[in-house]
Amino acid sequence: MMIGSALGFGPAMRPPNYWKSVSVENSGASPIVLDVTFGDNETGHHVITETHTLQAGELFTFPEQQYEEGGWTSVARVQHLDAQCVNGSFLSERQTFVPQPTAGVEAAHQVHMSCTAGILGVHM
Repeated sequence: MMIGSALGFGPAMRPPNYWKSVSVENSGASPIVLDVTFGDNETGHHVITETHTLQAGELFTFPEQQYEEGGWTSVARVQHLDAQCVNGSFLSERQTFVPQPTAGVEAAHQVHMSCTAGILGVHM
């Protein structure tokens, strides 16, 4: 038995993959309503949802969220991002995007969005 494996550091242990926060840039001409959900109920914590209306040309960062664990803190990872185009007084159908991190923990992932004729375009 390898000591590293016994301590949980062996080849079977994978590094975590998640986003701590997300920055969204609106490159279109219409506002976009965003809801970012952090955390999950599976770990016994409450879900944190932050909302922001992203104006045309705006870049906004949803800051990292944390849970107080009584002497230490844990990260409330980004679970999903919901977006809707604002077209006058109407909102488009809500679209949900789930992070697909590939390189471990990303401190702040950047997403580019735009609305054209009520259709949301996204580049993650």
